[in-house]
Amino acid sequence: MAYVHPETSIKYILIINQALYIKELPNALINPNQLRANGLIVDDCPQHLAPDPEIGTHSIQVPNQKLHLPLQLKGILSYLPVHYPSDEELNTCPWIELTADSEWNPKCESFQENEQRLLQGQGYETEKHRVMGSI
Repeated sequence: MAYVHPETSIKYILIINQALYIKELPNALINPNQLRANGLIVDDCPQHLAPDPEIGTHSIQVPNQKLHLPLQLKGILSYLPVHYPSDEELNTCPWIELTADSEWNPKCESFQENEQRLLQGQGYETEKHRVMGSI
């Protein structure tokens, strides 16, 4: 997808390796946890509903690119305004990978298991290491 940053007018190609595509819907759906699992910071709470609107960003942050993509609202749904990229955009715009290229299994139980471990003070596991937690 092509995205034009509203503050800088820089165009980006956003790569989503796996998302829900429903032919009848005009948009692709993505689980925010899929973005988070790829190291992005997702603040999908609209600023007017944020506990502290001064801190809320209503955005997707890509830390390794030092990039923040402000979300917009259509009714109650948060979204990024995107369009199909032209050949020129594909060849000239920077590419930002929003999701990992590894298989995404929305039925994977590791999210649930990690949440339970963390809540029980046992830490949680990532693909790379075990993180100890305490509550």
